Order: sequence, then structure tokens, then C-alpha cells
Amino acid sequence: MTTMNIADAITQWNKNLKAVTYEHPELGTQKITRVYFLTPPESKQNLVADLPAIIHDWSLDPVQFNVSLQIQFYEIHTQLIVHDTDWNIAADIATRFMKPIVDAWRADVTLSGTVTRSELRGGSPTLGGLPWAKVSNPSLEFYLRVKMEEGADAG
Repeated sequence: MTTMNIADAITQWNKNLKAVTYEHPELGTQKITRVYFLTPPESKQNLVADLPAIIHDWSLDPVQFNVSLQIQFYEIHTQLIVHDTDWNIAADIATRFMKPIVDAWRADVTLSGTVTRSELRGGSPTLGGLPWAKVSNPSLEFYLRVKMEEGADAG
């Protein structure tokens, strides 16, 4: 039996996000430059080289057991941070990433079999500001709730 692991799910989610691109009507092809498993410390953040970037953190929700099944729920908190010298342009770039990110999730809702179910939702607000390298930048915030089901060891 394959054991499901949140690290494998986040790794696959990162691969899917790294492949996200879109054509901006004025700025051309936009892509995610960096994808971090966890937000790096401020001393490692670079305003120009790193952005647009994806950062994560995650939470364990309930773990449920019955005689033959273990069910784990996790919530992966994902943020896309975008920088441009013009705040409105950066906010526009971030906003236009939402559809391709949703499309990337919809194309692989089981994250290549690392989860049995997933659900994506935006933060509140979904578009906001987030500091990166000591500068506030437009960012998208969303949550990927995942469910992992595996046979329980009756031990």
C-alpha cells in the first residue's frame, strides 16, 4: 500500500504551479519565477529575481480513523506574490494569474494521486498585499484543502 504524505502533495502542487503561464495583453508571457515549499526568511528574499513567486504553509485538519480507513485532511495555504514598480500593473498581473492557477488545479485535482480529493478556494480577500524583501506587493491568496484516504493498519 502506498502511504500518502503531505510533502508529496505539496511537491506535486508546486510542479503544477511552476508550469502556470499566461499571455498578458500588454506585457507578454507571464510565468511564476520561483516556487517555495515554505516562505523563506526575509534575508533570503530577492525583490526582482524571485517574483512572481509562490509560497506555502499548511495546516493539519482532522485525522479520522475507523476499522479499515484512515482519513487525513490538510489545508495548504498558497500565496502568489507579484512585483512591478507600478502597484496597479502588479495587481493586474496577479489577478490574471488566478484563472490559469484554477485551471492547473482542475487539470490535476488528485495531485497525481497524492491525494484522494481536493478543493480550492480564495482567501478573503483573494487579492491583497504581502511584504516581500521589505516591500509590500500585490498577492493572490488561496487555500487548497486536500483529503488523503488510506487503509488503516488494524495493528
